[in-house]
Amino acid sequence: MRIISVLTVFLSATAFAQLPERARAFLEAADSAPFAGSPSVAIVASPSVGLVDLGLTDEKLQTQVELILRRNGIAVHSFFGKHPENSGWLLISAAVKPSTAGHYSYSIQVTYNESVLLRRQLQAKTNTELMTNGTEAPLWNRNEFGDADASSVVKTVSNACEDIFNQFALAYLRANPRQ
Repeated sequence: MRIISVLTVFLSATAFAQLPERARAFLEAADSAPFAGSPSVAIVASPSVGLVDLGLTDEKLQTQVELILRRNGIAVHSFFGKHPENSGWLLISAAVKPSTAGHYSYSIQVTYNESVLLRRQLQAKTNTELMTNGTEAPLWNRNEFGDADASSVVKTVSNACEDIFNQFALAYLRANPRQ
């Protein structure tokens, strides 16, 4: 009886010690799941007027994320026009607002979306109807909020965006390792 109790305590302690790694592996798998099958990604960058006035334009954000995605072998397509069948879009919203004298508050939201269909829609529709009757679903999301002084707010926001774009690329590559 004593051997079983000691063994049970040992196994419980071992399982508990491995829980953080298991949890991390589970979360990484869940974070990467939307990217299985290597979907093509369109990019929609939307900085606030305040960021544009400070010099961080939609073109700069678009170029920044596109370089990271292409460098990692992730297919990128235009948001406008025909979308590949296996595709989604990365929506980047970044905003600043003056907070205190010489400081700005900023917020960044990056969301990967795909068009999806409810299960009940699948049986009754043809492929053409499915494409027009789908709805948008966010499948991956990151947010960042902070404060920066006026002289460094653009650099701070740009660096935070780059970090999020790298997180996106890492999650994508976990689901689609390079050969």
